[in-house]
Amino acid sequence: MRFLPNAFIFALILTLVSIICALSLTSFSFFEIINFWGDGFFDLLSFSMQMALILICGNVLADTPIVDTLLKKAAKLCTSQLKAVFFITIISIITCYINWGLGLVISAVFTVYVSKRLEKQNFALLVASAYSGFLVWHGGLSGSIPLKAVSLGITLDTTLFSSFNLIILTATAICLILINTLFAKFSRLKTQAYIETSNNSLIQTSFGPFEKSLVLKFLLGALGLCFLTLFVMSDKNIDLNFMIMLFLFLGILLHKNLASFSNSFDKNVTSASGIILQFMFYAGIMGIISNSGLGVKLSNFFLDISSAKTFLINTYISAGILNFFVPSGGGQWAIQGPLMLPAAKAIGVSSAKAAMAIAWGDAWTNMIQPFWAIPILKLTGLEVKDIMLYLFTVFIVVGAVTITIIGLLGNIS
Repeated sequence: MRFLPNAFIFALILTLVSIICALSLTSFSFFEIINFWGDGFFDLLSFSMQMALILICGNVLADTPIVDTLLKKAAKLCTSQLKAVFFITIISIITCYINWGLGLVISAVFTVYVSKRLEKQNFALLVASAYSGFLVWHGGLSGSIPLKAVSLGITLDTTLFSSFNLIILTATAICLILINTLFAKFSRLKTQAYIETSNNSLIQTSFGPFEKSLVLKFLLGALGLCFLTLFVMSDKNIDLNFMIMLFLFLGILLHKNLASFSNSFDKNVTSASGIILQFMFYAGIMGIISNSGLGVKLSNFFLDISSAKTFLINTYISAGILNFFVPSGGGQWAIQGPLMLPAAKAIGVSSAKAAMAIAWGDAWTNMIQPFWAIPILKLTGLEVKDIMLYLFTVFIVVGAVTITIIGLLGNIS
C-alpha cells in the first residue's frame, strides 16, 4: 500500500524498463530506441478515443431515469457485503464474457450503485471484484485473438467453444467467485468509501427549444438504432464501435431531453482523463517492444526452452510477461502469433490451443497490470494500490489453476 505507485507512475516505470531492456538486449542505439518510443506514442489514439467514449457513454446511459431505476432495484439484492461481492463478481464475469467493453462499464457502474446502499463495506474489495471478471474476456465472445485467428483457418469451435477453453473458463469463474467471496467474508468493514459528485447545472443556451424537443430526440435515437439493427442483420462482428453507438443512442433516447443528455456527457468526460493521459505512454512502450524486437526475443527465449509437453505452458507465461509491455490483445497477437503458431505445428501441438494459451496469458496479467483498470479506477476514485492485494491473489491462484489445466489437457487431442 505504501510503495505501490499509482497507474500513471506505473506506466512511466514500465517506459524506463522497456528502454533499459532494449538498450541491454538489442543492438539499437539510445536515439533509435527513443525514435521507436516517440513514433509509437500516438498509435493508440483511435483506441484511446474508443475506450474514453465507451466509458463516458456507459456512464451517460446509467444517468437515465430508466437505467438508474433498474440499477437501484438490482442493487437492493446486495443487502450485505458478501452478497454484494457475489453479485458484482457474477455480473462482471457474464458481461465481460459477452463483451469486454460492456463488462468494464456495467460492472463498474453497478458497483457504485451497490456501494451507495451499504452502510459499511470494503469499497476497494467491491471495485476489485468488479474488475476481476475481466480475466475471462479473452476466452469470451469478444476475445480478439480467437477472432483474429479465424483468418488463419483456426475455427471458433477449436478455440472459444472447445472443451480446452470452456474448462479453463469455468475453472476461472469458480476461482473468482470463491476468492472474492472469501475476502468478503473475512475482510474488515469500513464506512462507505464512494462519494458521489454533484451534478453540474444545466447550461442555458439560445437553442433551448431544440434541446428540449422530443421529436428531435426520438428522431436522432431512432436513426442510430436503425443503423445498429442493420449492422446486426448483416452478420458483422459486434465490436467496440457497436457498443459505443449502442450506449450513445440509448442514452439519447432514455434521457429526458437532449439538454439532459448533453449535460450528463459533459459531467462524465472527466472520468476518461486517465485513459487520455496514460494510453499515450503505453503506445510508446509498445513502439519500443515491437520495433526493437524485444517481444520477439522474449518469445524466442521461451521457444528455446520448450518441449512438446511444456510448449503451451511456456506460451501462456511468455504472453503474460509480454502483456505488461503490450497490453493489447491485437498487438500481442501481431508479435507472438507469427512465432508461436509455426512453432506449435513443428512441435506437434495444436495451433488452436497455442492461440488460446496466448489469449489466456494476455488476460492473466491484466489482474496486476493497471492498463485496463484505469477506467474503473477513475470512475470510482481509487488507486491501483487500493485493489492490488485482492487482484494479486486472483493472479496467483488463477494462474496456478490455469497452468495446471494447460499441463493436463494441452497434449490431449
